[in-house]
Amino acid sequence: MQKTKLDIRPLAGALGAEIRGADLRRLLDEDDRKAFRRALLDHLVIFFPDQGLSNEELLAFGKTWGALATYDFSPTLDADPEVVELAASSGKTADIWHTDLTHQPDPPLGSVLTMVRLPAVGGDTMWLNQYLSYERLSAPIRNLIDGLTAIHEYPDRLRKGIKNKDADPGNGTEHAVVQVHPETGRKCLYVNRMYTTRIPQLSPSESHALLQMLFAHSEDSRNVVRYRWSEGTTAVWDNRCTQHCVVNDFEGERVIRRVTIAADPLAKIESPWGNYVPGQSSTSTMMGVT
Repeated sequence: MQKTKLDIRPLAGALGAEIRGADLRRLLDEDDRKAFRRALLDHLVIFFPDQGLSNEELLAFGKTWGALATYDFSPTLDADPEVVELAASSGKTADIWHTDLTHQPDPPLGSVLTMVRLPAVGGDTMWLNQYLSYERLSAPIRNLIDGLTAIHEYPDRLRKGIKNKDADPGNGTEHAVVQVHPETGRKCLYVNRMYTTRIPQLSPSESHALLQMLFAHSEDSRNVVRYRWSEGTTAVWDNRCTQHCVVNDFEGERVIRRVTIAADPLAKIESPWGNYVPGQSSTSTMMGVT
């Protein structure tokens, strides 16, 4: 089998790389898979131009990263129920910063996407680096959020577009505001505008203010890569330490197809602070303090 000679080209200072010299349609050996995974851990989102994967090839490549996850509330194809199709004509434009499906107890490890159809101009996607989001916070804020959790809920506006009327995306879940990446060991911020609704240890006004600050801090342009697609490009991103957002500046059809890589449930933390109770002082809500 001919060995893959990878040409890895970083795209921005914060994250992102384009990889040339790979043919994702052929059978990949263990060395290929290790090289791709190393590139993903180093760059967080990687792009393979000029692949033109069919649904069958997309599924095969997705499975080289791990078991695939499916969700009955996602807009999957009838012929390939593991493949999600997002088409602008169906209102499927994810133009809010988010990490995929954090309202689940086991958000995906990542996704593999192929660009099927593009408008003449526009329709780029941006990703941001959640390691840097955490590391660029001041020490007092890092100390504060290391002990907090956040509630993640499925937005009501998305429920209206669920194709399967019997599907239930659930009532949300609680995750640590700061996660430790299971492969790199680095800490990353884990809140996003689409799914994160409140921090239960804080009062409503405190929670809103802190979350708005963390969202804006993450979205600093120094923390972002913006990618201009070409049809047939395949991308892989690490959902555990990134957010992404479509630039909704286009007219016409934009179609992507995607498979989702499953992951174990996120590690739980027990906050040293109890949930906020109106009328009680902050010290009286701390565990073990009366």
